[in-house]
Amino acid sequence: MQSFNAKRISDPVHGTIALSKIELDLIGCPTFQRLRGIKQLGLAHLVFPGADYSRFSHSLGVCHVAGKILDALVRNGHVAGADLDEREVQKYRLAALLHDIGHYPFSHAMEDALKDVSAAHKLTDPTDTKSTAAEDYLNHERVGKQILESDRKIVNILKNNGFDQKDITSVILRERPPLFANLISSDMDADRIDYLLRTAHHTGLPYGSVDLEYLLTEIRVDSQNRICLTAKALRAAEHFLLCRYFDYQQVAYNKTVAGFEWLLKDSLRALIKHGAIKCGAGDVKKMLNSGDWRYFDDHKIMELMRTASSDVTYSDSEKMKLSAILDRRPPCVVATYRCLPKRDDISTHRNVKQLVSQYLNTCADKFTIPLDSLYIWIQDGMALTKIGSRIPISQLAGSTDNQKDLHQQAIRILNPNSGESLPIVELKQSLMGVLSEYALYEIRLFVLLRAGENKLLADIRKHFFQLLENQDNWV
Repeated sequence: MQSFNAKRISDPVHGTIALSKIELDLIGCPTFQRLRGIKQLGLAHLVFPGADYSRFSHSLGVCHVAGKILDALVRNGHVAGADLDEREVQKYRLAALLHDIGHYPFSHAMEDALKDVSAAHKLTDPTDTKSTAAEDYLNHERVGKQILESDRKIVNILKNNGFDQKDITSVILRERPPLFANLISSDMDADRIDYLLRTAHHTGLPYGSVDLEYLLTEIRVDSQNRICLTAKALRAAEHFLLCRYFDYQQVAYNKTVAGFEWLLKDSLRALIKHGAIKCGAGDVKKMLNSGDWRYFDDHKIMELMRTASSDVTYSDSEKMKLSAILDRRPPCVVATYRCLPKRDDISTHRNVKQLVSQYLNTCADKFTIPLDSLYIWIQDGMALTKIGSRIPISQLAGSTDNQKDLHQQAIRILNPNSGESLPIVELKQSLMGVLSEYALYEIRLFVLLRAGENKLLADIRKHFFQLLENQDNWV
């Protein structure tokens, strides 16, 4: 479409990305430019040096992929032009472009820290309604919704082009999910596709090598107007799900990345508790109204961390974690537990979690180290798909709206004879029908020690494995 060629930019992942005039206007807003200062992968660049790409470039990529999917649907002849006119295409492209606009600095780490501080404060002092810490935190989706409602530049650009912010948030938040909401949030959406391709490019790892061009040739709409794939694309779809699984294991859940993520969350909690970061719901609204939100990015937090690392009001433990990030000194793994049971068979995993939790106090006392220098990292079941194969869509009549919507997000395969489609996990010939029943459960025990304490690490490991003499799945 000619209107989506107002400007063409070069991208290392997709080659050339074409943008419309309204997209260019939105990208130029300070609130959107802020995304240049927020890394998509947090501290992963401390492990994979090239993995420092921003949510800005990712957002452009998601917009581009969403547009390619919609173009493919029209080109493949399964959506009439009247049903997917230029305005509809633009709506979904805008949702893709703006889907990450509400992310905090360091994204999910900051969000988790805010949630933890708020919950802890309410637990210890439920009567306090004045403290910033007592305020409900806003998740990034709610922040994004506030931006689309209150940022005058963005509101005016949307309005002048015939869009209401509700048109966009309904897609991003799946509020009464519109026709093609799965473009932005599903088992195979534009967000995940760009994430995998971009992460593979910047880390140098092969796990995100998605066969996007072939998938686009086989994308269709079923008789219920749901996005699906032809049966010929079954293996490519399964490959995509496996790519996503292995990418997360090798990048986001890499042991050193996970260790730094622990230090980051604890450091952010410390900054929040000391008042260096004020980010309750009211504070976010003030920053949005004053325009200060544009400066609230990763660089700002790193400045605060450098200041706090030498601040006498912070505890030795807090400063040790701050310095470990600043000096790139990751915590050490004492031991790792892995198992791959069926989704509903997690009793052993629960027992192991309890056993490791009991060990922490023993270890801290025996080796005279602070209890908060030990950390249990837990992966409570990473599955290949959002749903398993045991609950067919036909049996969801009594499910809640959220459960039904979750099942609607599955990759679907078209039956050309009936025009209907089925979730990939319900196909007898699909590998996912078997693998979707299983999930990876993993536990890691980390310890943060001072430089030169290698002998102590060896002693801690020896002591831990002596206690787990008869336990399986530990390495």
